[in-house]
Amino acid sequence: MNKLLAIGIGVAFSGAVFAAAPSQTVMPENLGWYMGVGLNYTANTAARIRINDESLNDIDYKQDHAQIGWNLLIGNRLSRHFATEAGYNYIGNTRLSDRDNSDARIESINNYHIYYDGIFLMPLNPGAVHSFDVFARGGVGFYHVKNQYNDPAATSARFSEALSTFALNYGAGVQYNFRKFTVRGTYSHVQPTRAYDDEFLIPDTINLDFIYHLG
Repeated sequence: MNKLLAIGIGVAFSGAVFAAAPSQTVMPENLGWYMGVGLNYTANTAARIRINDESLNDIDYKQDHAQIGWNLLIGNRLSRHFATEAGYNYIGNTRLSDRDNSDARIESINNYHIYYDGIFLMPLNPGAVHSFDVFARGGVGFYHVKNQYNDPAATSARFSEALSTFALNYGAGVQYNFRKFTVRGTYSHVQPTRAYDDEFLIPDTINLDFIYHLG
């Protein structure tokens, strides 16, 4: 756990070491502070979960319902290649059903994620009024998820479990910049600092963010 946290903190705070003076190949209005809002949608179309009892076999689930969530963010593009960002994601509820028994379901509800990330950007056509960047991001955060289970094969027909934990998060995407505005698409993954992958449904997300640059 300590090693994972150290890696995440190193990624998120590396801007203090690697941020350079603003480059002339990035439009000046894209440098400095920015704010944004966005939408997210779960990317988990399937999952393999162990339900509440180590004696049970893992169960394969497929998604049959998902809701749209929302994002709030604030960041600072420090240079051509580096930015830092903090944000809050409320992740839409997701429901998966057993592939072999539609009465057995998992619902992932009341999920939220607070994060602080470092972002490495690679401009594709720097200096243009209409410009594109590809990027990779990673950092640390706090994640809360609650799973509700309805599984007739389990000891209890319906029960719920919640998880609140520090987590690493990482992702990649592409963004379009026009003057003070940016539209960004990101695929994001959250990894708790303990191994809960086979016990909780923790959704990956596809994000669409709309950003305004204050510089």
